[in-house]
Amino acid sequence: MTSERSFSRESLNPLKSTVETNRSTTGNTLGEIALRTLGYIKHAQSLVFGRIAVGCIILFVSLPIPWLFKILIDHGVMALPVLEADLYPFFMQPILERLVGREPIAIVGIICLGLMAIFALFGYATNTELHARLTQGADVATQSENKANDGFSAASGVIGLLDFRLHVMISQRITHCARHELFSKFAQMPVVNIVKQRAGDAVFRIMHDAPAIGVVCMSILVQPIFYLLGSFLGLWILWLVYGSAAPELVWLGASAFAVTLLSTLPFARWIRRLSQSSRRSGSDVLNLTEEGIRNREVIQSLGAEEKEQEKFASASRFSFRRSLILTASLRVIEWLSENLHLLFQSFGYWFIFSNIIEGKMTLGDAPVILRMYSMLYETAMQLGRIWIDQQDHLAAAERVFTILNQKDEKPEISLKGQELSMTHPPLVRYEDITFGYPGNQPILKKINLTIAAGETLALVGRNGAGKTTLAYLLPQFLEPQNGHIFFDNRKLGLFRQESIRRHITFIFQEHQFIDGSVRENLLLGDPSATDDDLVQACREAAAWDFIQDLPGELGHKIFADGTGLSVGQQQRLSIARANLGNPKMLILDEPTASLDLPTELALKPWIQSDTRTILIISHRLTTIKMADRVAFLKDGSIIGCAPHEELIETSQDYAEFISNMTPSSLD
Repeated sequence: MTSERSFSRESLNPLKSTVETNRSTTGNTLGEIALRTLGYIKHAQSLVFGRIAVGCIILFVSLPIPWLFKILIDHGVMALPVLEADLYPFFMQPILERLVGREPIAIVGIICLGLMAIFALFGYATNTELHARLTQGADVATQSENKANDGFSAASGVIGLLDFRLHVMISQRITHCARHELFSKFAQMPVVNIVKQRAGDAVFRIMHDAPAIGVVCMSILVQPIFYLLGSFLGLWILWLVYGSAAPELVWLGASAFAVTLLSTLPFARWIRRLSQSSRRSGSDVLNLTEEGIRNREVIQSLGAEEKEQEKFASASRFSFRRSLILTASLRVIEWLSENLHLLFQSFGYWFIFSNIIEGKMTLGDAPVILRMYSMLYETAMQLGRIWIDQQDHLAAAERVFTILNQKDEKPEISLKGQELSMTHPPLVRYEDITFGYPGNQPILKKINLTIAAGETLALVGRNGAGKTTLAYLLPQFLEPQNGHIFFDNRKLGLFRQESIRRHITFIFQEHQFIDGSVRENLLLGDPSATDDDLVQACREAAAWDFIQDLPGELGHKIFADGTGLSVGQQQRLSIARANLGNPKMLILDEPTASLDLPTELALKPWIQSDTRTILIISHRLTTIKMADRVAFLKDGSIIGCAPHEELIETSQDYAEFISNMTPSSLD
């Protein structure tokens, strides 16, 4: 316990993140992280293919739009003969053929009707956009919900809405899968890791880091398809139409595309470092918030409110500074790209209008070329920004994979092993068990212990002797480094972990509940239980008397921290919940520590029942005496195991331990 407490206190430094100090690296390069992230596409594969198809349709429909404006200007407003029309791409020829011989006003009417149809279906395709953007701040936390529901379409209109909906569905599905996988990992994390993993950081990774995976999938895999295809088509069409008449315009467009793209790439690594720092500082603020609320009683009792407030304020200021630096850096890159674009655009204006004045081009060519340049610039800007923007998202993905890469609590055989079936209390045998936490000396040393079927055994010893660690090995919260545990002469490691825990119930010293009614908390023990079953379980745990006095009885709401119930009531409710599942083995960590003597004695028949094998960790003499036998631990070894009275006679260490018990423990 000492090492755990010191770890927690050290980690409260807001400028030194627990995540940074204790995280295990993913062991992958940035490219490998990106490839692993793209693997989540499989969860929305059909939707992705659908969106690629719709996006290609939008892109191809957008190609004629600037040329339709050229027709409006040249053959409508300027009344130039359609037969003399040149500088048009091949795909516009069928439209021009149908306009030959028509009056300018008729041409305007036909083209406007065509544009109206396109706008209704697609909007001003690739020049109008739909976004799923809620109000957000510059910090990562307020942006994460937008990422979880990210949606974008280069079009509007009916088809744009379909494209937008597909994008949102992809984002939500991938985010759901990533969050579910991460939550499951935390739920199955080894106890030794759970001790080190702060709740605030876990929440931050699940809620604020995981949504970035969906953004990476769409930004790296799907969007570049449209950007590259659109750029290729744009440059190709420019060359087909203007390659002979004004080749300088084509080269200027290609140069603008290349320079804009290359000017953004060198900033990628810098942005990634800033993003990691911003996310770590945001995680620290969430940690301090969670710990400050959870430990408010201790903080108030020690008069440490002002110190904790200063610590939180320092972490909050630091987090905002990190976010500000990241945001400002991204804006600087945007400013650089924007000004490069304006420089090339100025040259473009000169070439366009000088060619119009010289008669090489018509006035209608101006909106065409400006539209093509705009598309090339936007595409180059987006392509260049993709890798920069993904530094933030890949930093978040790396934090997700850091947790997912941690060694699974379940050995391979526990995932594919046998189903453990118990119809009677098991005989439990520890054989040559050794265990130590990483980096520390062994806590358990060559433990050999047998618990008879239906027996109640008390584990007794001073703090740090290894009692809780020994108990944790049974439900596989921990795995022994050496030795084996047997249930009815069958190795525990051969069985699936889920099936083991269905038959072994652990009642922890610190009581844990969910925000909900008494009924909802009890049903965690057996979701199929009726109210009659709940009442019976509560009676056996001496809990029904106080539940009857609560407003609403079983419907009374309690909170996750047990607020509104005394510690003794929390303890009895926890025992009732464990009893409800009718487990064949119970592990009780200080089950009567907060109970008065009459309530404790009322539980005696339940504790001494031979319908289950019971392991009790206790420092209370009346509870110890209820056990059939007592196993006394000292320095990680069992130095005596016998009924209480016999052990006092045969073990001087145990006799001394009992004699030094505090008066309250001798009730």
